[in-house]
Amino acid sequence: MKITLLNMYAMMKKNGKTLLLFQLIYRAFGALIVLPMANLIIRFAIYLSPYQVVTNRAMVDFIMSYTTLPLLFLILLIVSMFMVFEFIALSILYHYSYHNVEIGLMDLIKLTIVKTGRKVKRYHLLLLIPSALFLLFVHLFHIGPIASTFNIPDFVLDQLQIYRNLFIIAIVVMVMLFLLFIESLYTLPILTTNDHKLKDALKHQWHLQKGGARFKRMGEFFIINVVLNVILYGFYFLLIAIVALIVQIVRGQALVLGSVLTILYVLYTVVAALATLVLIPVNVAWITAQYEHISKDEGIKLPRPTKKAYRTIKVNERFVKPVIATIVIAVLALNFGTVIGAVREDRVPLMALNQPKVIAHRGSSLGAPENTLIAFQNALDENANAVEFDVHVTRDGVPVVIHDFTLGRTTNVSGNPLVRETDYAQIRDLDAGSWFDPAFAGEHVPTLEETILLIENQATLYLELKVHDDDLNDYVINLLTEHDLIDNTVIMSFNQSTLRDLKRLDPDIETLLLVSTFFGDIQPLLNLEYVDHYGIEVSFLLRNQGYIDRIQQAGKYVHVWTVNDAERIERATELGVDGIITDDPVLARETIYSTSTRSLYANLLRRLFSDTP
Repeated sequence: MKITLLNMYAMMKKNGKTLLLFQLIYRAFGALIVLPMANLIIRFAIYLSPYQVVTNRAMVDFIMSYTTLPLLFLILLIVSMFMVFEFIALSILYHYSYHNVEIGLMDLIKLTIVKTGRKVKRYHLLLLIPSALFLLFVHLFHIGPIASTFNIPDFVLDQLQIYRNLFIIAIVVMVMLFLLFIESLYTLPILTTNDHKLKDALKHQWHLQKGGARFKRMGEFFIINVVLNVILYGFYFLLIAIVALIVQIVRGQALVLGSVLTILYVLYTVVAALATLVLIPVNVAWITAQYEHISKDEGIKLPRPTKKAYRTIKVNERFVKPVIATIVIAVLALNFGTVIGAVREDRVPLMALNQPKVIAHRGSSLGAPENTLIAFQNALDENANAVEFDVHVTRDGVPVVIHDFTLGRTTNVSGNPLVRETDYAQIRDLDAGSWFDPAFAGEHVPTLEETILLIENQATLYLELKVHDDDLNDYVINLLTEHDLIDNTVIMSFNQSTLRDLKRLDPDIETLLLVSTFFGDIQPLLNLEYVDHYGIEVSFLLRNQGYIDRIQQAGKYVHVWTVNDAERIERATELGVDGIITDDPVLARETIYSTSTRSLYANLLRRLFSDTP
């Protein structure tokens, strides 16, 4: 194995610049072309299915449907074709490097295009089999360790019980595919380097694996990929530690765990992108080095590359360049639109890929007096996705942020006067903080305008109108329009007439109907065209879990209120709600992301980064 490793190093070093440039360009091509194309196919599969969105409980049925499986196979086919080109390019590059011949990037691409065309024409889809197997098992070795940190939700386990026999068959098939992968290890280098007929190539492959060679190759494959994963995951956990340290310095220890859990899989995406630059080139280098070395020992003469070999390839650039440029621009434009749409999309159709929004109820009201500017600022500091607050109108027509119809509970006013019977000047002078804790003395009842100026676009505004008032509706829409916040606001109310009137004023405003309980069928509520979201009291929703699917299948959003204990937050997350309204954004964020992380791993992170034992 020592000789193999030395050959791998020499091959990767000889044309190192070309290798790096090719990998960067090819990965960018994959990110801008292949991934958005796969995204479009998945969306088409959802379009063909009976679902508007694929909820968690419908995920397995969706995957196993007769319309989805062929499209998933199409994605595998596209990715395998993408892999074939890369494998051939790397095999060519390493073949040149092994024989100490330099090759530039453009020459490599031209030669790969010609070779790929010839090989596909000669061997057709048979080229895809070793390529797909290589792609599958190299990435399984990388994905496996991080997948072990994922918590498999109960609904998935329940669905898997239904397909238990298929699951067992899948494991057997995977074992057989791995054996086939080892058996076909040298197929692509043989086909790329030589012009064998397929039958002769398979005989050659079988000859190279004679005796115990295949078991030796299997062991080397394990060793190389275990070492690579140790390095990559060491870097992954180093990034996590750096993020935790930065959060602790900038934001304080209390926010470290939530921030780490939030960014955990974002960091993994970064490492995964880095891994693609390393895993495939290293594994192809290993296969090529093995093939070259064994061929040399066996006295098999491989075609020796020369600079002349790739410079004699002629391409009619006057014709080819405009055609390629047109195709690339068209495809990029299509996929760029897809990428932008996905980034701007509030909820992707596969609910398993979404996490519920953390909506701070009356601000971060567990640690600060509700509906005050300090509570709203704390919610922003605690990375809440949205801030919820309540709006009343004073006697002189000023919208103020306060929950109750009266002032007595949350201010130092004498008596308990109604908000609507008190002028703003009187309310402005009241202390709205001391009732919660003397440390908050001096906090005042903010106006609606003060509140939205503080929050603006730092979080989504969830604005509950406590009264039905035409003048208030007009004022709210005009204020949000003036500050360009219509697209960043959800207006809430128990009153259907209020939401209907707001939709008439501005069809773009999103509305949320609050529901504490009701009797009968939910369908009439879902038929309300002027309602986009539903906010349902937590106990009622947990007793009627089927409403979540029905709301989401209607193309609308479901939120649960008000949830302040970890157990209920976890249950709501597993049920796939779109948002959780809570007094404790820190607890909610930690629980939401812990729900998708295995308990052992989550507990380890909690011990390392939490300020509580």
